[in-house]
Amino acid sequence: MDRYQVLEKFAKQHNWQIGVVLPNNQWHIFLSLYFSAEKWGDGITIIKGRTLDIVDQFDNASLDFVFHDSDHSYPFVMNEIKAYACKLRPGGFHIGNDLNWDPVRQSVAEAFDNTHTEIGKGCWYKQKSLYDGG
Repeated sequence: MDRYQVLEKFAKQHNWQIGVVLPNNQWHIFLSLYFSAEKWGDGITIIKGRTLDIVDQFDNASLDFVFHDSDHSYPFVMNEIKAYACKLRPGGFHIGNDLNWDPVRQSVAEAFDNTHTEIGKGCWYKQKSLYDGG
């Protein structure tokens, strides 16, 4: 929960709108977010569903970042990145972890032509261009 508090402080400081997509087997995280959501007011919306099934519920250029941590198969991760790319605002971030999993590494590398940045142990990000929408 400490990391959530740090995220909350950082997100509020930057006036970010946050969308969180969780795998079905992580109900404890969902419940934590659900019962904490009231203090976020309109800053958090919880949408339950499979990532590629709910992508159209987000307006284009409406998210500051997307944290990719759902199905870890290839090419699912790559397809998810591509599906959510138009949902990011210019300058927004694709963020993920588990880059040490081969299917994730292959998907991220192909989706971004190996231009993503690796940080920490298996974590990665790619910032969307401010100019070309990519």
